[in-house]
Amino acid sequence: MRIFNYRNFSLKIWSLDDARVVRSIDHTEGKITCMAFRADSQYLITGGEDFSCKLWELSSGKLTQVRKKIIQN
Repeated sequence: MRIFNYRNFSLKIWSLDDARVVRSIDHTEGKITCMAFRADSQYLITGGEDFSCKLWELSSGKLTQVRKKIIQN
């Protein structure tokens, strides 16, 4: 499995077996700055310019959790 981050804030998840897109995930709140698979490859976590961490279920593309950082002056 390989993931690409496109300029339109979407992630494309590609199968390395047959070189096809198996899932597209829309990440609409700013650019993604980092991402990592969970050890079992069932979930993906992304971090972005909006100071949030998002947990995605790869089999469905569903956003399952959001953690936002509160910035105080």
